[in-house]
Amino acid sequence: MKKIKLSVFAVLAILVTVAAVAITKANTSSKVRPLVEQDWQYTPDPSNPSPLLPSNYSPSTIPSTCDGIATVCGIKANADANGDPILTDQMKSDIQNHTKLTNKVFFQR
Repeated sequence: MKKIKLSVFAVLAILVTVAAVAITKANTSSKVRPLVEQDWQYTPDPSNPSPLLPSNYSPSTIPSTCDGIATVCGIKANADANGDPILTDQMKSDIQNHTKLTNKVFFQR
């Protein structure tokens, strides 16, 4: 009789442990957002039109006219938790210097 009670408790302990691990994995995996690079069009706020501000970009396709070096018109970047693009230091440098070292910054003529 003692062996049966002990076995029942052992099985219950295993089931509780398995359930706890499954719940923990489910909660953890639902919080992880995959990083997906997307196109962003430069849509400046007239009160602060800096192309270095992530809030001045909107998810959109990059226009075909973005083939120059004069004015920023779009970028390729991942989104942060707030839904704004993540501008890397190299992208900021490309924007400031009108260069395309990363192939992530696009300019109009």
